Amino acid sequence: MINDASELHSYIWECDWLSTSQDFKKSMILTMARANRPVYLTVGNFAPLTLPTFVAVRTMIEYKIQS
Repeated sequence: MINDASELHSYIWECDWLSTSQDFKKSMILTMARANRPVYLTVGNFAPLTLPTFVAVRTMIEYKIQS
């Protein structure tokens, strides 16, 4: 998902936007600008879901189960 999101601006640029309305073109520019921001997943709006975060949470869960 993250890899596809990073290519979103390319997909928009390659569509047939020359024959579209002025409103669509403005929306396309805004979407392309927003697509340049990095995309990341969060865990309940608390922490970014990265591999180190996932491993840390899993380790804590396994530790609690073994205790």
